[in-house]
Amino acid sequence: MQLKRWISALALCVGLVACSEGKEEADEASAYNFASEPAPVGRSVANMPDVTFSANKSTSGEAEQQYLAFTHNAEFRVDADALEEAFERVQAWCLEANAFHCQIMDSSVQTDHYYYGRLQMRLLPSGVDPVLTMVGEHAELISRSTSAEDLGAAIVDTDKRLAMLKDYRAKLERLDARSDNTIDALVKIASELSRVQADIEHSEGRRARLMQRVNTDTLTISFSAEAHSPILEPIGNALKNFGHSSSSAFAGLITTVAYILPWLLVMIAVVWVLRRLWRRRK
Repeated sequence: MQLKRWISALALCVGLVACSEGKEEADEASAYNFASEPAPVGRSVANMPDVTFSANKSTSGEAEQQYLAFTHNAEFRVDADALEEAFERVQAWCLEANAFHCQIMDSSVQTDHYYYGRLQMRLLPSGVDPVLTMVGEHAELISRSTSAEDLGAAIVDTDKRLAMLKDYRAKLERLDARSDNTIDALVKIASELSRVQADIEHSEGRRARLMQRVNTDTLTISFSAEAHSPILEPIGNALKNFGHSSSSAFAGLITTVAYILPWLLVMIAVVWVLRRLWRRRK
């Protein structure tokens, strides 16, 4: 009974810590093997003179460290015939930029009536300026913005939960090593150890994803271009769609007649009845 009370008390402590972790899960993007140290506190937004970020000083007794996840957005204008080339140039740069650990997370391109391209990537902070400089050599920068999300609270909570879970696991292992354990107690300890180990792995994975967001930046590059159509292109498109447009117009006429015909018959009948009544009165 004493062993059961030990296990119940330890499980209650870990449960209380688990309840305090009500934060939203971090982005599930695939993580790199980055060092666990956070990005430098003084890391500033590159080449953004009108944008500054100030650290919120910790009021607790913990070290004053910032865990900021930076997100950059840049929009460029290019000629319509150069859009695909600019798009592929950025893709090639990211695939070859091993030093910056660049990874493309999302990409799309449209070359119909409206020309548009978008690339979202994750890379080391030192790679943001080089790629934007490279793109700016072949395109016109329209806008650029940078934002930062403070992940400090989520990381600190995860660290506390990990410390509690590991301490709980160590106590369970000491209980498991006792020579006076019964088979029933050993089964319960093994089950609890398995659950705690799963919680530790989950928390370690969460922390790795959070640290990935801190140690790398998210960069979204957008391309836009206006398609300059030839003067006679609208006429050509009209002739090309002549058959379809004619059949659509004829189908619309048939539909209109189908709607009007019943009401027309009713109106004719009403007019005929009114004329008969009027003649009788005369």
